[in-house]
Amino acid sequence: WFLLATFANDSIKGLITVAALRHFLKNPFRFETVRDFAFYCLFAVLLVPIGSAFGGAAARHFLGYDFWPTWEQWFLGDALAHVVVTPFIFYWVLGTPWNAPARFATRWVEGALLTAGLIATAYVAFNTDAGSVSFAEPRFYAPVPFLFWAAIRFGLPGASRAILTVSAFAVYATVSGSGPFVHETLGQSLLAVQTFLAVAAVTTLVLGAIVSDRAEAIRRREDF
Repeated sequence: WFLLATFANDSIKGLITVAALRHFLKNPFRFETVRDFAFYCLFAVLLVPIGSAFGGAAARHFLGYDFWPTWEQWFLGDALAHVVVTPFIFYWVLGTPWNAPARFATRWVEGALLTAGLIATAYVAFNTDAGSVSFAEPRFYAPVPFLFWAAIRFGLPGASRAILTVSAFAVYATVSGSGPFVHETLGQSLLAVQTFLAVAAVTTLVLGAIVSDRAEAIRRREDF
C-alpha cells in the first residue's frame, strides 16, 4: 500500500504543478520573464512540494519513521529536483539549443571555456577527503564565479546547465564519502548537500532569469 500511496502522491503532485504552470505561464516550458520564474518557484518548488511532503511523511510515519525529519527530506528532495533537473530539461532537452544557429563563434568558445572551468573548480571543491574542506576555505567557493558567469552571459540556459554540473559533482562526492558535506550518517550528509544546492541553484537561476528577462525585453523593443 505504501508504493500505491507514493505513486498517487507523485501523480497528484505532477497534475497540480502542470495545471498551475499552464494557467499562470504563457509558455509552461520556458521562463520568459522573472514573473514566470517566480510563479514556477511558487508552485513547483514551494507550494506543491510542501503539500506532497505532508502526504509522503504521513505514509512513512505509519511505517515507523519520524514525521518531521521525513517531511523535511521529502520536501527538499522534490524542491531540489525542480530547481536542478527540471530547468535543464526545459532548456537542453525540450529546447535543443544546439540546433539553434550561433550568432558568433566566440559564444561557442566562451561556452566551452566556461564548462571546462566549472568542471575543474567543482572537482577541486568537492573531490576531497571526508571533512578535509571546511566552508571557510576558498576552494569550496571556486565554482561560484563560474555559476555567475553562466547566468550573466547565457541567461537561464547557461544557469541551468551550470547548476546541474555542480550538483552532479557535489552529490557524487557526498555519496562516495568525500567532500565538505560528509557527516556521521548518510541522511545528515544528504541533507547538508541538499540545502547547499537549493541555495546555490535558486540564486543562480534568479540571476539567469533577470538576464533572460532583460534580453527578451531588448529583443521585443528591436522587433517593435
